[in-house]
Amino acid sequence: MNLPHLPNQKPPRYESIQALRAGAALLVVLFHLGVLPNGHTGVDLFFVISGFIMGAIGVNERPARFVYRRVIRIAPLYWLVTLAMCVMFFVPGLMRNFDFTAEQLIKSLLFIPYFNEAGELYPLVVPGWTLNFEMFFYLVFAAALFTPWPRRATMAALVVLTGLGVMLTPTRPFALIATSPLILEFAGGLLLSRRAGAIPARLGFALAAIGVVGLAAMVIGLVTPGEGLRRVLVAGLPSMLLLAGVLSIEAAGRWPKLAAAVFLGNISYSLYLTHGLVLPLVEKFAPSSPMVLIPLGVGTSVALASIVYLFFEEPSITFFRKMEKRILNSRARRAPDLPGPGSPPVFGG
Repeated sequence: MNLPHLPNQKPPRYESIQALRAGAALLVVLFHLGVLPNGHTGVDLFFVISGFIMGAIGVNERPARFVYRRVIRIAPLYWLVTLAMCVMFFVPGLMRNFDFTAEQLIKSLLFIPYFNEAGELYPLVVPGWTLNFEMFFYLVFAAALFTPWPRRATMAALVVLTGLGVMLTPTRPFALIATSPLILEFAGGLLLSRRAGAIPARLGFALAAIGVVGLAAMVIGLVTPGEGLRRVLVAGLPSMLLLAGVLSIEAAGRWPKLAAAVFLGNISYSLYLTHGLVLPLVEKFAPSSPMVLIPLGVGTSVALASIVYLFFEEPSITFFRKMEKRILNSRARRAPDLPGPGSPPVFGG
């Protein structure tokens, strides 16, 4: 499926993708509630979706604008949650299992991977490990935007890097991320960005069903995702099938209207980053009965994410988009007479 859009148009909204984002975020929440043993692999679905979105929308942007828009989408909320946790650390008895150094804080805020005291590649906000992968993928994709074929260049680079990781077995934090097989899931999404729309809806229903069954078997523990290439096959491949299926269903006009799922998809990033702030409190003070703990944990997590999305995430993105327009307008006013219609646009188009 080729999904072009003009630079001045709003990017298309895929309601099916928003529903998948909602599902992926809820899988992670349920994992941290102890309900789904492998719910953490919801992040694999996020990676495949991210690859698709970049191939469908980001491919039309210039490198500078692409990097700017990815940073304003990811960084402000992540920085807010990271700094909030550091402030909460100084409240006696509130963050007993949390500690940090200035170096760890700086590296976390700048998406620089490092080993923590336990020898794990986790930043201060543990879910942020996926953002280190995202930012690396964005850097590779931004570099590929300088080529005539950014999708293919990015996919080739990710495959080569994974191969290097298999051959060289790196040990440094950045190299471990740059050569992890998990980056192949971004490549899978990029591949779908050109092909998913060509799938007939009937086949799309079958692919979506296979993807759902595969993911369900994994998240409930019937299949172990493991790590490395096994995880890509067990979690990434079903995620690709599911995404390809729902996209073909939506392209055929047969995707149902799911307003609640779309809203949960909209707040999925806030939900992913902030649920760790409320679940420890819920587990500490709520009855241990799953009949109470699960709905209360999910409900409070969604409530907090909704507030954060409406009052910080969405306004911050709007603010930085307005700043971008002001910069463009300011440069346009200062620019000399344009030499002709073939001139490249300023600030990455």
